[in-house]
Amino acid sequence: MRIAYIDEAGTSITEPVIVVVGAIINGDKQVIALEAYLEELKKKYIPEADRKEFIFHAKDVFHGSNYFLDREKWSFETRIQILKDIISVFIKF
Repeated sequence: MRIAYIDEAGTSITEPVIVVVGAIINGDKQVIALEAYLEELKKKYIPEADRKEFIFHAKDVFHGSNYFLDREKWSFETRIQILKDIISVFIKF
């Protein structure tokens, strides 16, 4: 079984470029390890009290919005490292 994750960005009138990205994984061989990796990222960056319903949203991480609004707690450098860790799934899986 294959599972596809697809997302887009740049769909507003002020953004001249649209980007669509997708990843296809082998659901029988990779999904458990992939989900475990993302859970480890939650443990690394997100306090335990906030983890249960937390989902990483790249736009919030990058822009420092919603959960990442506190710029003293979530510096640009930290947020970029989170994004690098998330993006590394394409190398690891």
